Amino acid sequence: RAIVRAWSAYLLGEIGSQDAIPWLTDRLQTSDHDELIRVVEALGKLRAIAAVQRLIELLEDDDSGVQSFAAMALGEIRDPRALSPLIEQLKQHKPAIYSVSAALHNFGEDAVLPQTQLLFDPEAEPAVDMVLQNLWMLGDKRAIEPILRFLENAPDHAIKRNAIAALG
Repeated sequence: RAIVRAWSAYLLGEIGSQDAIPWLTDRLQTSDHDELIRVVEALGKLRAIAAVQRLIELLEDDDSGVQSFAAMALGEIRDPRALSPLIEQLKQHKPAIYSVSAALHNFGEDAVLPQTQLLFDPEAEPAVDMVLQNLWMLGDKRAIEPILRFLENAPDHAIKRNAIAALG
């Protein structure tokens, strides 16, 4: 049964049926990870603002697949409430970091300054390479000054090269 619900959710997302959002939102409580991933994916495609709070909660799920799909869905929806939790996920450098990075890219210029702050946060050190890559991809001039400041005290040559590349 869960597999049928999973593929039903997937198809509802593909069809683009806004009428499906209430049913899909109700299914966000399922304990079946395969179904949950397809429900989350569909809600992202439908840009279901009603699901944002639960999707934010799913960033902390035990399953990295669920975390990844929740991040991607939040990136598709682009609700401002998701920006800080996504930044926090990036800082924690969890397995879903690439999905979080892609989601932040969807936020565009709104994600620039919060990411520059991570350059100076010792707890975010494992994510610095990803932050620099994100800033390079966003190409926002507001990142130049923080990257230059970061470069002054960058911990090693590889990080310095990445910072220089981010200045692009």
